[in-house]
This record gives sequence, structure tokens and C-alpha cells, in this order.
Amino acid sequence: MSENSKSGQKARPTEHDRGLAEGARLWAREQGLPVPARGEVPRTIIRQYRQRTAPN
Repeated sequence: MSENSKSGQKARPTEHDRGLAEGARLWAREQGLPVPARGEVPRTIIRQYRQRTAPN
């Protein structure tokens, strides 16, 4: 997520961001990685998910 430059607050997640987070959360659970059930998914999990699920 990006920050709103005027207020310094985080921007609301887009539909794509939410889908990415849920996909990464499910993938992490399947891999046995610790991931919170709610809230922000750690960037390291998102990065690993993108690397492992990117089309070749």
C-alpha cells in the first residue's frame, strides 16, 4: 500500500491489493509459513508469493 502524501496516512487498499493479500495469505498457510489471519500481510510473504506464482 502507498501513503497519501498530503496526510501521511496509508491509502485504502484496492480490490487488487485485497485479492493479492488473500492469495498470498492462503499460499503462505499452504506452505506452512506463519501469517496473520487478519490485518496486513508481511511484505516478505507477498514477495515470496509473487516470486513463486509468477508465470514463467
